[in-house]
Amino acid sequence: MCIRDRIDSTQGDPRYINSLGVLYAKYGLDEKAEEQFNKILKETDYLPALMNMGNLFYIKEDYKKAREYYTRAQKVSPNNPRVLLSIARVNHEIENYGTAREAYSKLKEIAPDLASRFAYLDLRGEEATRAANVAGVKNLVLWEEEE
Repeated sequence: MCIRDRIDSTQGDPRYINSLGVLYAKYGLDEKAEEQFNKILKETDYLPALMNMGNLFYIKEDYKKAREYYTRAQKVSPNNPRVLLSIARVNHEIENYGTAREAYSKLKEIAPDLASRFAYLDLRGEEATRAANVAGVKNLVLWEEEE
């Protein structure tokens, strides 16, 4: 059964709408992805859709807008490792190092393996940029989907 059929058969289950949005996002169809995530967010603050909207804006380097969505996601799930990672990354990009360090420290406690993949967050400025580029994680986003 395709995603659209699942959306229809479940009367718009947000999991499947979100999956369609992620599919669009992975293929660079940002407007279509945003449309799907917004369908969900008009009804509820669904964590995967919040994270994915943040990811769309993060990719576009609209860090202010990305941070708005990640902050909403943090209100829904304050100790979610991927939320903490996103909060740390977006604040690092806008050089709000205090907030970035706080979120990253919490991430290291909760999910040390995930934190180690993004160790550049412990650095600042050019040093951080070089480390992120070497690790290949500077522009990596982790799309959120519920199984």
